[in-house]
Amino acid sequence: MSKNINTPNVVHVRIDNPISTRKEILKTAIDTTKMLYSYNEILMLRDKETKLINKFKVLHKEIIKLQKNLEDADLPKISDKYENTSHEPEKIEKETIVNDDVDRLMAELRDVERKLNSL
Repeated sequence: MSKNINTPNVVHVRIDNPISTRKEILKTAIDTTKMLYSYNEILMLRDKETKLINKFKVLHKEIIKLQKNLEDADLPKISDKYENTSHEPEKIEKETIVNDDVDRLMAELRDVERKLNSL
């Protein structure tokens, strides 16, 4: 009873300095992960920028509309003793975005770096 089993041809190659080669591969993987994380941050910043620009455009249109309404209205003139008071700009709250995948990858990255330093 012979069975015809197809097995792939496996080739083993001896690598000089396997530990240093392994370290270099891990360092490259770490650098790649960091670049992907930075790229993700850039994408989030671009998205936030687009949202803020759109918000600005809406507010600008509203200001122009209100300014035209004021110009059309018959308002009494005020004396010069009232100066324009400066208003402090609104503080933009820092948005915290929770991204489980990124947090998980960063934790794995720290573990790999710790293991790499122990070699």
